[in-house]
Amino acid sequence: MWQFWVTFLIGLWLLLGQGFMKISISKGDFEVLYLLTGIFSFTLGLWLFFSQIKGLLKVFSVIIGLAGIWLGITGFIPGLQGIANAIILGIILIVLGFWGAMTKTTS
Repeated sequence: MWQFWVTFLIGLWLLLGQGFMKISISKGDFEVLYLLTGIFSFTLGLWLFFSQIKGLLKVFSVIIGLAGIWLGITGFIPGLQGIANAIILGIILIVLGFWGAMTKTTS
């Protein structure tokens, strides 16, 4: 499903863009890129959760949605906007996105 590929790309962005290259857009203490990636991840997680997938892929979609919520919260809390947060969540989303995209869905 294409949603898992988009999740994979969001994970790559978190790992490479915000994690290793330290790209950020801040408005005071508010981090715009964390909020945007959080909204995208949360939307994809909900979208996948209510689609026709079953089993382990449904669990992946819940984790993707929870990661989106965490990223959204992180956008508002300056103490959580570190490089480690972006790297860890990036790796999680890369693994879930790639694994979900490579898994055949059963309907």
